[in-house]
Amino acid sequence: MSPQLAKPIERLLERLEEKAANPQLVAFARAYLRRVAPDYLTSLAEDSLLGQIENLYGFIEVREGTEPSVRVFNPTVEEHGYTLPVSVVEVSSPDMSFLVDSVTNTILGSGCGVEQLFHPVIGTQRSPSGELTNVVSARTASTRESVQHIELDLELSTAQAGELEQAIRRTLLDVQRAVEDFEQMQGAIYRMIKVAKKGHVAYDRAEVDETVDFLEWLLDDNFVFLGYREYQLTGPDEERTVSVVPGSGLGVLVDDGDSRFATPVPLRELSEARRKRWESGELIVITKTNATSRVHRRARMDYVGVRHTGPDGTLIGEVRLIGLFTSKAYMTPADGIPILRRRLDQILEAEDTMPGSHLYKEVVQLFNSFPK
Repeated sequence: MSPQLAKPIERLLERLEEKAANPQLVAFARAYLRRVAPDYLTSLAEDSLLGQIENLYGFIEVREGTEPSVRVFNPTVEEHGYTLPVSVVEVSSPDMSFLVDSVTNTILGSGCGVEQLFHPVIGTQRSPSGELTNVVSARTASTRESVQHIELDLELSTAQAGELEQAIRRTLLDVQRAVEDFEQMQGAIYRMIKVAKKGHVAYDRAEVDETVDFLEWLLDDNFVFLGYREYQLTGPDEERTVSVVPGSGLGVLVDDGDSRFATPVPLRELSEARRKRWESGELIVITKTNATSRVHRRARMDYVGVRHTGPDGTLIGEVRLIGLFTSKAYMTPADGIPILRRRLDQILEAEDTMPGSHLYKEVVQLFNSFPK
């Protein structure tokens, strides 16, 4: 830090020590100021910065359990100790993956812009009632918390602020569910592999093997796991129904009640296209969901489903994973990705191309150029 910035910061910390006599507040202020942009420090009056830090500390001082705290407000000197011509978003949460990008994307998706974003991660100790008793170095702490102070590019109305706050809360719930169930969702891949291998009674060996390879490929940092759930087909032929396997959901799909199939739905009530999808098709389904991810990046989620077959080859359900393919997956040549490489082999065979020939190389190059 330059000497020009170090002196004002030390002076501000001294003022906090004199005013509050609270070592936790001073420790928090030191961590916060370390993440504040230099031009922001020099542009904001010292009293305003002091008010901002004290108010933010008051916001994080008590938080029960692991549920994140969120607020969206228009700061005033009377209520918050400082004022700004724009609205402010603040978040206090256990530290976890995807927090900053998920919250930022939710804000941008609401039509707001982000002018400033400060994100200190602090080590904390709290009492059983959730009161902050100590602020320590995040690097060595056993418990870390994420604090976000975000200044928007406009001032929101009370109604708009409430809507944005609720949207951020929904986002944080999805983030929390996805992060907490991450290892279980990785483990669910082996359940999907087991189901895929049962498909040998209805699908050829090459399709089963390629499906297994693809599922294993997902584990190699090629997929952001967001949700998992199982579905079952039950009942006699004319009265078959589809429903969620109770308690099978993980991540953003943990709540069975969110599904249309929380209670059994007769196949005859589905559209012809959807009914056929439940009754037949390839062993693995890879497509896009209609829902947009609130975690990591705002995009329609990727859907990977494996059909569950009974001993007689009848379809008895589906195991489903949703998430996002990673940048690594998108950068991998298509001929190196299971499922896609099988498609390529089918094309090369249909075109009767010889390995190493000019046409063979042209087909592979063209195939790799297509959007995945």
